Amino acid sequence: MSKKQCCNWCGEFLYETDRLDPYEHCGKPECSRAMRDEMRAEREEAHERLDRDMGWDRC
Repeated sequence: MSKKQCCNWCGEFLYETDRLDPYEHCGKPECSRAMRDEMRAEREEAHERLDRDMGWDRC
């Protein structure tokens, strides 16, 4: 069953697909920047979570 893949930041329709991509964007500079910012924030959060889980955040 096809789903509509839209830009996750501005909502512009891109194409039909079976698997939605949470980082798909239309290519506009502002949407590309928002996607990079989102990926950077998720990566930083994952590193912080790993540091906490490993006990490396303690002095």
